Amino acid sequence: MASKTEDDFKSEILDDLEKAGKAGLNKSQLGIKAKTKKEKALMALAKAGEISNLGTTSRHRWVLAVHDKPLEEAYDHILRTARSSNVELLPKSKLEEDLKGKIKSHFGEALRLLLQEQLLVKLKASRTFYYVHVDRIPVVVSADGKAGTVGEKDEPADRDASDVDEKVLRAYKKLVDESRFGFFDVHIARLRKEAGVTMEDLARFLRSQSRKGKAVLSIGDWSLSSDEDRSGAIYIDGTPYLLVRFE
Repeated sequence: MASKTEDDFKSEILDDLEKAGKAGLNKSQLGIKAKTKKEKALMALAKAGEISNLGTTSRHRWVLAVHDKPLEEAYDHILRTARSSNVELLPKSKLEEDLKGKIKSHFGEALRLLLQEQLLVKLKASRTFYYVHVDRIPVVVSADGKAGTVGEKDEPADRDASDVDEKVLRAYKKLVDESRFGFFDVHIARLRKEAGVTMEDLARFLRSQSRKGKAVLSIGDWSLSSDEDRSGAIYIDGTPYLLVRFE
């Protein structure tokens, strides 16, 4: 029986990782020993960008490139921890617990997104900051009969919202008009840049328009998008949306 080639081992590794999905496999689970042809095949796949290690250098977690989404995994982990914990107020260290390697390096960005999207609320007690999922904040009724949440602050009646909205709509029309193929879906990151508004204001407007059925958010192709385009992603339940189209 002919000995296996490097390509044979590559096929085996890819098949095993496809079955494992985003959970991934370590070297032992892949049946790889040090300084063997199969380890060489693994390294070749990694160098070619076909697989990624979401773990650490000492504790590998290999996945197919399609599952190389550390920011999304960090986002989902924080959200899941905040929702399921028996303790409502959680310090940052508790939210970060059990995260490793590439995913842990995206913790800060994921936390910022969750705060920006108002899925988490940040509170301060003494010198320590705590985080709580918005669904776990009790609803209160003020003296004037308005419902709200503990720690919620009223926003100014007009935070120059109409000016921001007009800038976004003008920018959207310009980008569509300039499109060579007349596409109506534009990258959110490019829309923000063209409109000259903050990501927070743009996300607020797009979410509002989406709820009214006037804007349609699309996932797009994350793997083929540039870092700049990815920077404009709006996350909904952990899924990044890169494109928007106005109806």
